[in-house]
Amino acid sequence: MTLNDLQQQIKTAIDNQSPSIARHLSKQLETEIDIVPDVFEGMVANQLYIELETVLLPEILRLSRKDTVQNTSDDK
Repeated sequence: MTLNDLQQQIKTAIDNQSPSIARHLSKQLETEIDIVPDVFEGMVANQLYIELETVLLPEILRLSRKDTVQNTSDDK
């Protein structure tokens, strides 16, 4: 699986409002980014990491909070 595939799966999980899956995939993407050997791939990986940190992770956090609030409301 490529880094772009992982990124797309994270976006799909966010669209499907599945924060736990998105979190798992984001950790996997971070791990994959850390082991990129090639300089060019490293530049691409860096861009993906920036998007992960600035766009995707905040969205996952927002979904997680929404999910937690919804679960709390359901419990009442």
